[in-house]
Amino acid sequence: MRYRYMIIGLLFLYSLDTFSQGFYVKEGVATVGGSSYFILHDTHLESDGEFRSKDLSQVILRWQMIEGVVVGNVGFQNLILDGSGFFESDLTVLGDIRFRSGILDIGTYNLSLGGILLNEREDSYIFSSSTGRIYFEGAVSSSVRLDPGNLGLDFTPTESVSQVSISRGNMELYSEGNRSVLRNYQVSPALAMSTLSFKYFDHEENGLDANGFAVWNNKGSYWQGLKRISSSDGLLLSEGGSSIGEVTIYSTSVNSEVVFPSGFTPNGDGVNDYYVIGGALSYPNSRLVVFDSSGNILYDVSPYQNDWDGRTGQGVDLEGDQLLEDGTYFYIFYKDATQSNDVDKGFIELKTQ
Repeated sequence: MRYRYMIIGLLFLYSLDTFSQGFYVKEGVATVGGSSYFILHDTHLESDGEFRSKDLSQVILRWQMIEGVVVGNVGFQNLILDGSGFFESDLTVLGDIRFRSGILDIGTYNLSLGGILLNEREDSYIFSSSTGRIYFEGAVSSSVRLDPGNLGLDFTPTESVSQVSISRGNMELYSEGNRSVLRNYQVSPALAMSTLSFKYFDHEENGLDANGFAVWNNKGSYWQGLKRISSSDGLLLSEGGSSIGEVTIYSTSVNSEVVFPSGFTPNGDGVNDYYVIGGALSYPNSRLVVFDSSGNILYDVSPYQNDWDGRTGQGVDLEGDQLLEDGTYFYIFYKDATQSNDVDKGFIELKTQ
């Protein structure tokens, strides 16, 4: 194997440790072994080559950054962050990233994480002041709770996928004038999840009122509010749903105007088969109750996901799962199932012919 490298600055060689004020790999591979590590202060680290450890199970490359900058195609087996810095390139860390101190800004570049983030906290973390993202890839198994890379989004998928990419970004998102926290996640391909938790730091609240926080899922043409199960400081636990692809936290409801159609035609022809309430998905804790003229409850579900197909037995104690007869029925829609003072009432014309 051919190695080519150039040392710039002051270099001291020891049997176990390498201390350097600058290290430059133009091409090829720089290899270290044993318990060797680098400590780089105020260093511009530039590499078109590759750092490689002789024994990947033991060697840790410690990059001690104090206002440093990394340029080029740089990869580490493991990385210990001790000091603040920023990137001017994509970065690959095959193993873990451990935080001692400092804040790392990846800017417009991406960080590919093979292991996990260890000891990331309020005063020492990775973020992006621009479009850069942290990526973690791996397989998921149905009903097995996953905490990918300790990125802050854990979930329980309801399907198994051999390869899924989960990424974290720090850009504020907007929808119909509503603002989000400074953290979002993307899951590709989109997954069906039973539950998920969304973690964030206090400084990512973006000046918004945490009392109104809820997790929202981007469905492409609209944002779907997920039902909040519980919340604590810096953590929201929510019910999932089908095709979770991009999620963030909004502090207010999105597309909050609610529009009720006068009827629908659940006959299986693919047109108007569901009772779709405009804006209903903006209320993750909503509830829809449907009853007949005698007051018998026929349908009762929370949250309502615009998926009622005119059948009985969903959310109520009725036998069977039968399509209702053509006729007029009545509804009560709760924007928040726990609040009875903010409701909408009306009638629904159901026709199958």
